[in-house]
Amino acid sequence: MVIQSIQLWAFGQIREESWTFSPGFQVIYGENESGKTTLMDAFQMAFYGSDRRTEDPRTNLRKRYLSDREGESRVQVRLRTRAGKSLRLDRTFGRTQARDRVSLIDEETGKEIPLERSQEPGAFLFDMDAETFRRTLFIDSGAGPMASNRGRDSLQEKIGRMASSGQEDLSLSAVVKSLEEEAGSLRSKSGHRGLLVDLEKERDRLMEEKGRAVRREEEEADLARRLASLKAHAGRIREEAGREKSSDLAQMAKKQEENRGKEEVLQDSIKRLERDRQSLLEEKNQKEGKLSFMESSLGQDKGEGEDLAQLRARYREILDEGQDPQPSSLGLPAWICLVLAGLSVLLSFPLESFRISFILLSLASLGAFLHFFRERKKDWKTHQVKQKKALEEMVALQDRILALEKGTGPSVNEEERALEEIRVLGAEVWDLADRLRDLEDALDRARTQLDGVRREGQDLRERAIRREGNRTSLEEERIREEVRQMEAEIRARYGLEERAESIQVKIKRLEERLAGLEERREALDLARRAFLAADEDRRRRLGPGLQRRTLDILDQVAPGRFESLGLDDRFHLSLEDREDRTYYDWRALSLGTGDQAYFSLRLALVESLEGEDPWPLFMDDPFVHYDDTRAEAGLSFLTRDSRQNNRQIFYFTCHGRILDRARSEEKIHIHYL
Repeated sequence: MVIQSIQLWAFGQIREESWTFSPGFQVIYGENESGKTTLMDAFQMAFYGSDRRTEDPRTNLRKRYLSDREGESRVQVRLRTRAGKSLRLDRTFGRTQARDRVSLIDEETGKEIPLERSQEPGAFLFDMDAETFRRTLFIDSGAGPMASNRGRDSLQEKIGRMASSGQEDLSLSAVVKSLEEEAGSLRSKSGHRGLLVDLEKERDRLMEEKGRAVRREEEEADLARRLASLKAHAGRIREEAGREKSSDLAQMAKKQEENRGKEEVLQDSIKRLERDRQSLLEEKNQKEGKLSFMESSLGQDKGEGEDLAQLRARYREILDEGQDPQPSSLGLPAWICLVLAGLSVLLSFPLESFRISFILLSLASLGAFLHFFRERKKDWKTHQVKQKKALEEMVALQDRILALEKGTGPSVNEEERALEEIRVLGAEVWDLADRLRDLEDALDRARTQLDGVRREGQDLRERAIRREGNRTSLEEERIREEVRQMEAEIRARYGLEERAESIQVKIKRLEERLAGLEERREALDLARRAFLAADEDRRRRLGPGLQRRTLDILDQVAPGRFESLGLDDRFHLSLEDREDRTYYDWRALSLGTGDQAYFSLRLALVESLEGEDPWPLFMDDPFVHYDDTRAEAGLSFLTRDSRQNNRQIFYFTCHGRILDRARSEEKIHIHYL
């Protein structure tokens, strides 16, 4: 059937307008509010009117398009059948469905084709009621669910007749024959063939396999006992090795404790010697300074005369030297060494494999810090001695300057006393130098001993770490290897073999199944009543041919995902996922996937219900929720279907991607609104 044209008068916002169509795929393109939905609803009202009596204009088309219009609203559709008949459908709309004036005219003879009482032209042309038309040929935006609130209609009855237990016809005789065949498949009349016979043979085979499994498990138990004995022996060796290791570690710990005691004693001795050395050094420096000052003063007294200006210049020079800055603090390198030592100690606890390296780095950093500290302390002491000597010299210079200014000088007795004091100071300085050398020798010996104690302690720590890591002996390792080999042998010989307990479970299940099949065989004569009771349940399944065609179309628009589908009497669709073999209600799927499933079902129903004359399809942007890839697949399918089945398709859209696709096809006719 091909619709050639449609003409509207006073319909919605259209005053008077007509459209002419060609066979095949038609794309009607227009922006929103351009009249696409109006034109599509005009086809529906031409064929079936509008008998819905709701106040909602979205479902009551008569209220939407015909209310408050001046003049009569009218629609005229011209069409041609496959047999070559040219028909004209005229419909003038009244206030209600009963007041519509409808005529279907054969244009070749000019005679009106008589319709039965209350029969709509769509029912005559398509052999379906209005609800079936809306759920098959009339695919509105989204191509979504096909639910109806009107109870069972002609579409449900048609689908119910197509549902069966595996055949396209639903006849009780075929079902009874099928049940008899099933009874024969359980056990043949000769008793040598059938499912029950096969299951009994399987039970006997499982019994023999269970006997073999019991023998294997006895052998496995013997190996397991030997394995347990080896593991116990390995445990005893491990305990003995653990005791030896604990004893060695205890001795090493004791030696380490002794070394720490020696190290503390030597450190205290070194500190004491360093204090004594520093004290002697300060005393020696003081006396050397005093001796030098006295000698210089005595030499100056022996001169023929002293220049007062020179003494004052020397005084100012000493005074300027006293203004020199004090030595700075420890400095950045010392603090860096101290921080590095602390970080090394902290990191040595979590990182066991690098503990020795971090401890050595910590000791080295701490030693560098102590070196910087001692050097800075020497600078402070030297600065203090220098300040003290300068102060003493300044006092002597002051006395000398005062004496010169008064015109007085040292007497002979004073000079002799000064010489005697210089000799005494010189002897004391020599004695202090000898003592200082002795102290430095003792300090070097103490430091050498401390280094030796520290090296010994480090060696003990390394030995303890190595002893701690040596957890297994050669004997224990040999037994462990033997245990591993025996466990591998058990896994290889018995790991993949089925257990007797598991086989017994299978036997029990098989016997239960045998008992159930026997009961089923005895109850097959009651299956006819069970079939009739389950008839309503079987209506929920699609006929095999319809299901295959629906899945074939769905596989073209959404490839490779679904295995089968079901449909209840409310037209709620469920799909079986090909991967997890689970049925999903269409409401649990994405909006686009649900649209694709119902779109495929509608087309399959059309092919199943139509006769030799293909019906036209009316589509209001059914791919609105599709992505570009699936929209492309859907359009490709419609294009092929239109060509292969000589089907006329009206595709209403406002989307540019559909228009661009239509322009790329030569046999798609485009109409612009």
